[in-house]
Amino acid sequence: MDPGLNQTRMQMLGEFAELALVLAKDLQQSALVAEDADEKVRYAEAFHRTGRGLRQSLALHAKFERDAELSVEDARLREVKRERSARERRKADIKGQVDALIWTERENLDFDLDDCLEAVEQILDAEAETERFLDTDPQVFVRRLCKALRLPSPLAGEGGPRSGSGEGSQSDLHREPPPTQSDSPAQPLIRPASAGHLLPQGEKDEAYDSSA
Repeated sequence: MDPGLNQTRMQMLGEFAELALVLAKDLQQSALVAEDADEKVRYAEAFHRTGRGLRQSLALHAKFERDAELSVEDARLREVKRERSARERRKADIKGQVDALIWTERENLDFDLDDCLEAVEQILDAEAETERFLDTDPQVFVRRLCKALRLPSPLAGEGGPRSGSGEGSQSDLHREPPPTQSDSPAQPLIRPASAGHLLPQGEKDEAYDSSA
């Protein structure tokens, strides 16, 4: 319904109700002072009809008010739904990028694979509820998560495997792998209550920095 048209109808009903009230008062006074019984009855009947019209006008005015309020509420709910969908789409896009890097780098992860995937989900769930989430470049969140998980950044040509820079080259194929700490158990992940992100045991300076 056109809000302008609805407002015009409500204004007309309000004016009509005021006129009907004035007329009803006049008819009531006329009925009281009438000396002839038939005349008094006619005034009373006219007063009754005017009162009924007044009541109907007031009821219709109230209905238009309710309809206007429902329209506003419907619009608000549609906006909430639209924003929620936008947040879910953005979260899925960011998660897809970071998850792809995690799977690509799964042989070189500093953390357990499942822990990494779970941490991405938890961090993005929290970020998606913030006011700035839709206004911030998605790549900002991608870089933060990559930093927290010690993944190569997908930007500036840093998205390839860590093992070498010449993909498919002979030197990469025959290069001796760098020494690792594969004999040591994987370091457990710590999720500080204050930050809600990953930290390897004994290295708390690599925390996910939401201000980065």
